[in-house]
Amino acid sequence: MELPQTEQAETEIPLLQDEILAKSGIRSWACVVAAFGDKAEFTFAESKFGHTWAADSVDKPEFTPVNSEVIATAQSLIIKQTAKQALVGWLNGVGLGSTIAREETIERMNSVYAEFVDTCPVTEFIDIVGRLDQASWFNSRLIRTHVREALSVAKEALPENRIWPLEVGLVFERVEGVNHLNESQQNKLKAHINQLWLERTPSTEIITIASGLVSSMQGVSHA
Repeated sequence: MELPQTEQAETEIPLLQDEILAKSGIRSWACVVAAFGDKAEFTFAESKFGHTWAADSVDKPEFTPVNSEVIATAQSLIIKQTAKQALVGWLNGVGLGSTIAREETIERMNSVYAEFVDTCPVTEFIDIVGRLDQASWFNSRLIRTHVREALSVAKEALPENRIWPLEVGLVFERVEGVNHLNESQQNKLKAHINQLWLERTPSTEIITIASGLVSSMQGVSHA
């Protein structure tokens, strides 16, 4: 016997935070958590609201009432979780001795990367840390110092006015608030967009992530 459509829809919407992330994806997960907090389980109404918002538009919801502060939180969560999944995927392919060591390394790398998220695409972070002796991966201070030095050298080597692919420019122009960024911040944003484009990330997701970065950069510049 088939369930009525409304009942069937309710059973298909996950309520546990882990299941929302696994089954519905980062965007729906971020919307639910941003709106109702970081908890293990949500009510059906809460989960449905987050899923509806994500399906509408994370950045500019037209049919779902969401204030700008909650939107900014969702954008930040998307950026952080996308980066964490990239780090997990990378570290799962590296021999670290034990499951505990792997989990601790993932959390350590994720924590350190959070300090560089505004200036360094996660793929560049992985490339930089990959050149560091694995014995140093268990020390956050050594990782942080190595990344900071590598970024400093890279910044000196690359001109600020480097030429970006046409696709990067087209996406960049669709991100709100970029005109309020200084030249250095705009180039950092383009670097993120370029990396996401190379990873074949859909344009809508790139714009969502880039919008979150713009908000973060503006917060830093106004601090």
